[in-house]
Amino acid sequence: MRKNTKAKAKVIRLYSQGFSIRQIADITGISKSTVHRIVNGEVGKERKRGEKNLQIYKSMSEKLKSKLKTLLTLRTEEKGISRPLSNSQIYEMIKLDLFEENINLKKKAFYSFLDYFIIREFGSQEKLEKQRRLKKEISKFVQSKGTVKREVALWEIDATGYEWEGKNYSIMQVIDTFTGYVFPAMIVENKEKNAKHYNKAFNSLDVAYYLMTLFIQYGVPKAIKSDNEKIIKNDYIINALKELGVEYRNTKSYNPSSKIIERFFRSLKDTARTIRASGFEGTIEDLWHLSIEHFNKESHNFKHIQGAFSPLELVNSYGLETRQVDEETIRMAFAQKFERKVINNQIKIDNLIYEFIYHKTENQLGRKRKNLPVLCLRDIENITKLFVYHAETGEYLGTANLISQPADLETIKDKQIKQKQKRIQKRIQKLEEDKAMLEVEALQEDPYKPDINLEEIQLENLPVEQQIDEEEPNILEQLLAEED
Repeated sequence: MRKNTKAKAKVIRLYSQGFSIRQIADITGISKSTVHRIVNGEVGKERKRGEKNLQIYKSMSEKLKSKLKTLLTLRTEEKGISRPLSNSQIYEMIKLDLFEENINLKKKAFYSFLDYFIIREFGSQEKLEKQRRLKKEISKFVQSKGTVKREVALWEIDATGYEWEGKNYSIMQVIDTFTGYVFPAMIVENKEKNAKHYNKAFNSLDVAYYLMTLFIQYGVPKAIKSDNEKIIKNDYIINALKELGVEYRNTKSYNPSSKIIERFFRSLKDTARTIRASGFEGTIEDLWHLSIEHFNKESHNFKHIQGAFSPLELVNSYGLETRQVDEETIRMAFAQKFERKVINNQIKIDNLIYEFIYHKTENQLGRKRKNLPVLCLRDIENITKLFVYHAETGEYLGTANLISQPADLETIKDKQIKQKQKRIQKRIQKLEEDKAMLEVEALQEDPYKPDINLEEIQLENLPVEQQIDEEEPNILEQLLAEED
């Protein structure tokens, strides 16, 4: 039965595309007589159904048509959701009017006529939905071809580069995909020369801190969308989002059109260019803030809402639809987690020593005593305190306080300088290898050269670092100057 239905549907589809009965028979392998019977039967039924609906439509008075249009566009609102009348409710409310005009339609026939009526009066089902749905719901019923679907409470995060006063900066940005609202950005200077990729400017802690501050200020979204960058797509960030009930989604690889935020970056940069041309004086933070403010207040033609609105107007009208979660819960979700053991009432993390006094008595003493396994949570904004839990049972044991002098934690600037120094050391090593090769080639060309400097031979046997100090004391400074 299923095969017959599929074959029948294929025949009708090919016939609607303009194929002849003979061509359809050759393509499908069905006899011409069967194809002819299917085509005449289905097309005939559809033609008859259309003719009948047309007769009913012509026989209806303008008053009845107007009433039916009103019922189709009528809606009620319940908990912020639009509730249009169902086809069954419309039938019950209008069947007496139909009977008065001598139009006898059973419920099933009325449903078929209603589809015809909607196309005649509204153009399509989608156009009807635009009239009877709330603006924030239109995207669920109307999807423009070739556009990315925008959902309520779906945020997208990405970063871009920007040059300002001869320096390169990386800007991390989050947007609300439905309202188009652009949140405040995180901006850092790229200390590494020609570093265009934001993976070299930000790390996972920066992403965690940025998202944490946004969640505290604007609420927790339903989902966050990003590309496959490791600083975002890693266990630390994904687990933190999971704890807060936020779904993590990936954009399609090698498909920039699936990233709505890329279009926003273009608009923000165009706005920044206009502001600079008007004689702007200030920092890059001030410039980008003005660009965001202008974008949020300016009207945009949003296809998913089918109208021109400003993001700020949509936020004020409908809100961001985020969940309010207390700040402590958000901070604990993004806290750094370390598995350690308590040794002599101390916990060591990253060369920092925390004092933790655990008063519970232990059965084992002396050499048989086992160090207590713990799970430590550290707020990314406060390294002086740990929240300590039992690693096996999950029981909260208390807090540990920093007692050692805090070491200087590696900043973004330190990270970039280290990368720069590594490249310089590689260049020095390459220069030394090239120099050694040249000397070997010179000896091979003239092995009996009389003027061999004994100091040069001794210098070759010295370590590379000492050779640099003895022979070229300023090479490191020269390379650093070249990088700058």
